[in-house]
Amino acid sequence: MMRAGTEPPSRPSINALRAAASEVASRMGAASLQVAALVDGAPGGLHRGLRRGGGVEFAEHREYAPGDDLRHLDWRAYARNDRYFIKRFEQEVHASWTLLIDASASMSLDDTTVSRARSQPSVNKFSGVRLLAASLAMIGLQGGDAVGLKVIAQPHLDLPPAGGERQLLSLLEALVRMRPSGQAGLESLARSALHEVSGCSVVVALSDVLTEPASALAPLASLARLGADVLLLQTLHPLEVDFDLRDIVETVCDENGARKVVDPRLSRRSYADMMASHCDAIRAQSALAAVHYELAVLSEDPATVVERVLRLVCEPELSSRRAMS
Repeated sequence: MMRAGTEPPSRPSINALRAAASEVASRMGAASLQVAALVDGAPGGLHRGLRRGGGVEFAEHREYAPGDDLRHLDWRAYARNDRYFIKRFEQEVHASWTLLIDASASMSLDDTTVSRARSQPSVNKFSGVRLLAASLAMIGLQGGDAVGLKVIAQPHLDLPPAGGERQLLSLLEALVRMRPSGQAGLESLARSALHEVSGCSVVVALSDVLTEPASALAPLASLARLGADVLLLQTLHPLEVDFDLRDIVETVCDENGARKVVDPRLSRRSYADMMASHCDAIRAQSALAAVHYELAVLSEDPATVVERVLRLVCEPELSSRRAMS
């Protein structure tokens, strides 16, 4: 995979990041914030969860099992079917989120030092990732959810899930302080970290996944088995997708120092095909791991990306299976 030479990513102020995330949230459709998510949590949030007993809206019947609360037997259903059924209800719940961020060196690609074949706005890869994370955190907190942060191999930036204005400021501060470095990607997520994160309803992992798909997905598969709804947001710089360079360049891997001189006119098509196959393999591996998958090319409108993320993690079919398990 291409990991071109990079410049240090710019660091916005907390106020600037907050303003940018607010602008993203303000451009999202109101309907996307009301997508029904069947997740466990405390009553009162934007999300909806299947919980036994009374609730705000009837959801479904299921057959009685020993130990069920007899107060919720549906006698009318018994009269019709001569079988016992329990009523289940939907009620609004708070979710607990963790944003899991890959801050390895490959996440810092910046195209300000290269010439694009087509005129395109410059993109700083980690600045885009930082904005997506800040926007998701802000929207979750505004919805009454608890949001936390886990940065792979940078535990000094980790934050346990919490709600409120103080948590938002802490999250923004951590994102501003974050600087990609080292080689630790998703596959480096420690077993102890899995258990720290596994209590959350939702885990959103932001990573370029420029590594072997099965290794990268293994920790996320473990989180899914532990009960979390997990989404992998593969964040790629547009150059990593189309290799749209005008001149011969020397690519430099910031993680292992490898260098290679490349003529994009000769290798653009083969590179694009290779990257497309790699993304397809990640998508397939995600499906096997019961992990939602979304590709975000960081030249996209961040509001569009965030809306797709929320719709995926709030998908009723997958979440309801987890909530009723």
